[in-house]
Parts: sequence; C-alpha cells; structure tokens
Amino acid sequence: MRMRALILAALLSPVSAAAQPPAPLADTPVLARTIEKGEAVTPADFTVDRRPAAVARVALKPADAEGMEAARRLMAGMPVRRADLVQAQLVRRGEAVTITVRSGALSISTPGKALTGGGKGEAIRVLSGSTSSSSAAAGTARRTATPGRSRSPATWPPPPGRRARCPRR
Repeated sequence: MRMRALILAALLSPVSAAAQPPAPLADTPVLARTIEKGEAVTPADFTVDRRPAAVARVALKPADAEGMEAARRLMAGMPVRRADLVQAQLVRRGEAVTITVRSGALSISTPGKALTGGGKGEAIRVLSGSTSSSSAAAGTARRTATPGRSRSPATWPPPPGRRARCPRR
C-alpha cells in the first residue's frame, strides 16, 4: 500500500525544469524596432538573437522581407513570420490616384479615386474623376494606375472557343 502511494505521488508531482534538457538555440533574425501596420520592412530593421531552433525555422530572413509591409503591428525583439507581412501596396483604397493610359508616345492622364487597393501589377478598381465611371486597372507606381494592365486573369472577353455566359432574365 505504501509503495502505491509513493508511485502515485511521483506521477502527480510536477516535473522540475532542471530535469528537462534545454532546447537547442539558433541564430534567429528578430526586429530591432517596432513596426506599425502598413509600414515598409527593410533588412536594416532586423538584428540577430539566439532563440529556440523551432522558432528560428519559421522566422523570415531579412532578405525575404524586402519590398513587403507589415500586415499588423510588429513588436521589437520578435521574429517575423511570412503571415506577418503582405506585398507592399502602391495604391490604397479611397486614395486619390492618377489614371494613365499610354499608347506608344501618347500618354493621357486623368485624376481618379481608388475603389480597392493593390500592389504592383495587381488588379484594382478605380473611379475616373472626369467620367465618373469605374474600371479595372493595375497599380503601376505609387498612386498611379493603368487601365487593363493587371496580372490577374481577364474575365472578358472569354477565351477563344468558349461562349460568354450571360444571365437570363
């Protein structure tokens, strides 16, 4: 009976931290300063710190953060994961933009407003200030959009050999 009590006490007692081997450490890139949401991240924002190897495996390398911006507020001293960063937006929703159409040497620009945001080459919607009509465009530079130049697949016209689907009334 006494032996059972000793075994039960040993099983229920907390394991001391000294009995467990320490986790292996590795050099891990961490942020040197706090970065606010939407702020650009550069390799200069990183320092190296010793962290557990499991943390180091998921930490983003400073070179991979080039051209990205924070998706949320990132605290100093924390490793950065891929999910913490998004592609830098050249055009933000609600921002005044310049809509530029180019054909050879001819260039026509008009003021407009971004209905959606996006990065370089991403499809966005813009509202032309002169015609009050919206159209699809692509972000080409900071606060600049070019109609019909996005990398996303076009929905119109349909590909050759496919019929257009129109809703029935």
